[in-house]
Amino acid sequence: MIGTWDATSVKFSDSDWIDITNHPSLALSITFNSDGSYYGRGALGNGGGTYTISGKTIKTYIDGELYGTYVVKTLSGNHAELSLSMDGSTMEIRATKR
Repeated sequence: MIGTWDATSVKFSDSDWIDITNHPSLALSITFNSDGSYYGRGALGNGGGTYTISGKTIKTYIDGELYGTYVVKTLSGNHAELSLSMDGSTMEIRATKR
């Protein structure tokens, strides 16, 4: 998962998949660095912190506090499907690696 991932589609609990490639206000990306740091940009805010990986679960932290938890559902080459849980809600994300 090291590298920058750009979301291409999102799915909320009450929706079908939404193609966000033509919706700049919904754009989001995250960069996972090999040193355990990350930086996210876009619809979920801009900022960074640290992350841990255990199996298919990636936990992101800001100032030592859990921010969001990603679960990698599928990973094939430069394409991934993940679920992101934060603040009590979950969304599904399809992403492509730059």
